[in-house]
Amino acid sequence: MKKVSFKPEMKWKKIHSKHSPQARQGHTAVMSGDTMFVYGGERASYAYSDVWSFDVTEEEWNFVPSTTVAPEARYEHSAVMHGGVMYIYGGRNPMPMGDCHKFDPADSSWSEITVDEGLTPRFGHTAAVIDDAMYVFGGYAANGLTNEMLMYSFSKSKWIKLGPRSDNFATCFNKHPADAIIFTTAIPMGRLGHGMVAVNGHIVVYGGLGGEDMLEEFSDTWVFDPREKTWKTGNYLAEEALYDFAYTYVQSIGSMVLYGG
Repeated sequence: MKKVSFKPEMKWKKIHSKHSPQARQGHTAVMSGDTMFVYGGERASYAYSDVWSFDVTEEEWNFVPSTTVAPEARYEHSAVMHGGVMYIYGGRNPMPMGDCHKFDPADSSWSEITVDEGLTPRFGHTAAVIDDAMYVFGGYAANGLTNEMLMYSFSKSKWIKLGPRSDNFATCFNKHPADAIIFTTAIPMGRLGHGMVAVNGHIVVYGGLGGEDMLEEFSDTWVFDPREKTWKTGNYLAEEALYDFAYTYVQSIGSMVLYGG
């Protein structure tokens, strides 16, 4: 039986840097080698579109000026790193957004990624990478909270709605039934503010906020198998329900580490 628990032996160290980003929330942070890239966020109704890098070896922050036009400022979006390039999707400012962009640290350039018409703008979702694909789950979309799982193939530049689906063949992103989640199967409830990481070729989702009034705090854990296209509830024990927490997967200890919430 695996367990979600507090580990008091983990210690914090305060970083002193000459420069640092302005305080914010709803931003994203992704790692590439020894560098963390922070993008976007919001403070006092002001949305950011800046990129900052943090060198974990030198323990120094640096502002990264864009060499091309940056995407519209946003917060509560998702971000992943693939092939040394940062991909951001969705978010809000303040309305939900449905665009996707990539940032290449090699030349500090932004490029827009085509998103199929019909994919609903969303915020509060999560994203993770397995092999050649980015998986996007949950969030708040046009019709409220969603439990959709989307997939984007980096090599094919192709979006697929894995499900749940109400139909097939209707649009290019749900054209093939073989791409759909297998039913009948239990699936997680729609949610936002949850955590999601890729572990050993599977997607692990924990916590979040949902329910009819969007005030129900979740403590459940779900595992999605991209190959079988099936969900199952994880055999984990959570000491409390959490949402809007910071999280990451630490490979050296084989654990998803949470902070705050």
